[in-house]
Amino acid sequence: MKKFFQISILILILTGGSANYTFAFFLKGRVYNCPLDIIYKVLAYDATYNGILKTTADTELFSGLFVLDCTQGDTIRRIEILDTALRIVNTIRNDVGWWDDANVGDIALPVEISSFNYTVYNNSVKLFWTTVFELNNDYFFIFRDGKNVGKIIGRNKPFSYEFTDSKVPVGVHNYFLRQVDMNGNFTDYKLNGDVIINAPKDYNISAFPNPFNSMVKISYNVPGLSKLKIELFDISGKKIMTVLNKEYTPGGFYETIINADNLSSGTYFCRIESDSYIKTLKLQLVK
Repeated sequence: MKKFFQISILILILTGGSANYTFAFFLKGRVYNCPLDIIYKVLAYDATYNGILKTTADTELFSGLFVLDCTQGDTIRRIEILDTALRIVNTIRNDVGWWDDANVGDIALPVEISSFNYTVYNNSVKLFWTTVFELNNDYFFIFRDGKNVGKIIGRNKPFSYEFTDSKVPVGVHNYFLRQVDMNGNFTDYKLNGDVIINAPKDYNISAFPNPFNSMVKISYNVPGLSKLKIELFDISGKKIMTVLNKEYTPGGFYETIINADNLSSGTYFCRIESDSYIKTLKLQLVK
């Protein structure tokens, strides 16, 4: 009885007067292949997917080392690494889990992007981004307004990527990259700021290719609300066809195709006409 009383007193002293106490275990590791001047956030969960957040830690500056202080009785099955923007940059999973002191080892950051920018020309958006490190990088998806508009294969070495998104509608758009690892894990990188495609200020028309063999693409700009007509004439001035006749609202960048399979080789004229604008293009059909 006396021995039990002495142990109880010792517990109260060690726990600050409370008999409710727990022991801890520690998970150590290192985040590597990353910028040395960045502190990453390390999160530990009790399930390989979803689950409850049990503890967190920060990596040490310049070394990438971390120590997770875990509660005895818990089992850690997933560790996530977050960058300074709180984006998940890597995840390790352990179905069995850790429940005692352990070294989880080195955790590599699959891809580190140093810049992500864009330029706009008419209704084309050119995205370009640079990686300073890549490991097991499978590919990048490019998203505009939540829709997948392209895919670029990863180089698995520092590289400067480019992607052009053509025929972007007039308006405000947002872009992000989805970098996908070989194991299917992915990280999203959002472009800083919205991309704005303005309506053209003037009418314009162009043809490509010219001369052409069977089909020619007619590209035209409409600055605002307008009723527009495009017609094709032969060299004598005879109208061959009405390519289009419609009202446009709002303005934007458009294109249409003229199919010349039923036309003979020769010179033709394509005329675009609105209430306030008229222009004629000379086309050469060569079969």
